[in-house]
Amino acid sequence: MADSKVAKKGNLFKLIKSMTKSEKRYFKLFASTTSNSKNYLLLFDAIDRQDEFDEKAIRKQFAGKTFVKQLHVTKNYLTRLIMKSLRNYHNKISRDAEIKDLLRDIEILFRRELFDNCHYAIEKARSLAVEYEKHTDLLEIYAWERKLLLARGSGNLDREKANLLLDRERESLQQIGTINEYWDLTFNLFDMLGDVQIGWNSFGDLKDHPLLKRKGRAETLQAKTLYHYILQSYHFARGEMDEAYENVSALLEVQEANPQQIRENPGSYITALNNKIKVCLQIKKYDEVPDLLRAVRAVPEQYGLKDISPMTTRLMLQSYNVELEMYRDTSNSAKGLNLATEVLAYLDSYDKVIPAVYRLLLLYQIAYLYFFDRKYEPALSILNELFRHNFGNMRQDIQSYAQVLRLMVHFELSNAMVMRYSVEAWRRFLKKKRNLSAFEKRLLKFFSKLSTVHPEKYPALFRELVDEVTQDEQADSLQSSQTYLEIKVWLDNKIAEFT
Repeated sequence: MADSKVAKKGNLFKLIKSMTKSEKRYFKLFASTTSNSKNYLLLFDAIDRQDEFDEKAIRKQFAGKTFVKQLHVTKNYLTRLIMKSLRNYHNKISRDAEIKDLLRDIEILFRRELFDNCHYAIEKARSLAVEYEKHTDLLEIYAWERKLLLARGSGNLDREKANLLLDRERESLQQIGTINEYWDLTFNLFDMLGDVQIGWNSFGDLKDHPLLKRKGRAETLQAKTLYHYILQSYHFARGEMDEAYENVSALLEVQEANPQQIRENPGSYITALNNKIKVCLQIKKYDEVPDLLRAVRAVPEQYGLKDISPMTTRLMLQSYNVELEMYRDTSNSAKGLNLATEVLAYLDSYDKVIPAVYRLLLLYQIAYLYFFDRKYEPALSILNELFRHNFGNMRQDIQSYAQVLRLMVHFELSNAMVMRYSVEAWRRFLKKKRNLSAFEKRLLKFFSKLSTVHPEKYPALFRELVDEVTQDEQADSLQSSQTYLEIKVWLDNKIAEFT
């Protein structure tokens, strides 16, 4: 309960911090027209200046102000005021919002018995809802259309119009039912995959489901999207990558043929692009990945998402992370380091809105690419930047690999003295973990010795380590580390240099 109260206290802070510069500017103009706006604007600016929410500091800052005595009331009102300004600012944020506004207009006009005006508002709302497949909104629009028909009929109901309206309602209900069935398959797909009791035999019958057997059952854009998504996921899970590729490609074709829907729901399009990238990496269609990544990065401007938002930031970072992984996996350090310049500039430009996990992943991958290219000084510089941040318990595997990579860099730079400090830093990091693997213990022992012995003993230490970590339990840990840190390659290369 206490944790939920703390979280609730920080909700206004999170809301303010989520706002763009233009939204904040609009709010201040909007709020200035309300009574007591000065107090709300003072509180807004004070919270906006904080890096972390601190209510005690707010109370201390405004100790002489009357509104502090009921700060929770002021905060609630400020929250409602911000939401009202955001609704006004984003009144065209989506077709959903536009239709909802029209539905409010329809109700107001109907109650005033301005039936002609109401009719035109209904026509506009219906046209939008049909174009964007808003079937639940259509049901509400049809309900108002029926009310208007009855109100205007005065006992002489136009039965032809009434029957047409009923047909339209039935069609919308049918489409809602079909889409619901596709969503049912979508939501339960991964449960079927993970349920050992169901197993592959039952899952293998999924293709025979009536909704998947005939593509024609998927009539609406949403149904077609879910149809291809389900089949793409099904084939991907079975390792049938050609079929997965075929379906994710078809899904993108459907979406790109309807750009207005991408503007309405860019997240679905971005997910499809990322899924195709994943499939292409699996089947080594590397030549297609750069164009797909460019398509991801072009979404904000191409489809009108020009404000920097959590979603646009995340999609950029995801695409950078995937591309760096591809260059790392294909040992293409030249292209990787060329991209690294762009990534570092992006991290610097949007420093305050970069999620910590992406900062960790991207800095690590860039440092690794520099190391792979034998550019040890830049690699160390990036690692120092990484360790400047406190990532807490986030992705401890990557943090541990970064500790090892720093030791490898120091060895290459012959920084024996500094290497000892780095060994202790990694030791302190590993102490936080409850269960160290035999592989981690052996690596720690290896680097500890490496930082103290004479260079003539290096070859024996390297050979001893390779012999030990390629056996039994340690071999599995070594193999799992290869995804992010090819330490075995480095060890073998060093041994080759010694001979």
